[in-house]
Amino acid sequence: MKLKIDDVDYELMPVPPSLAPYQARINELMSQKPKSIEETKEISGELKPLIQAVLLETVSPKVRREHELAVFRALMKLTNETLTQVQFFPGGKRSEPEKGGAAGSSAAQAAQRDPEA
Repeated sequence: MKLKIDDVDYELMPVPPSLAPYQARINELMSQKPKSIEETKEISGELKPLIQAVLLETVSPKVRREHELAVFRALMKLTNETLTQVQFFPGGKRSEPEKGGAAGSSAAQAAQRDPEA
């Protein structure tokens, strides 16, 4: 996905599975409601390197500081859209394992038992 902010053209790719733990921690930290300025500083201090690591791996060129929020927001939207496309075929139907693919796997067996899972 391309994103232009001011005079910079960014190329974004969805957050890969290898960075899922970063994304999970970012989401956890962003949902916290700090009770003090000390907690706020602690959360902010942990968030900054996590977000920068994700941006560094998924966006080119390096994101300008003043663009971080807009680029991060676009990156999250792109990643969510990509995950939705992977999970569902057009029309909202869940994808099924291909014949000969993962038919013997526990995931395929669970999908056969509970197609809504």
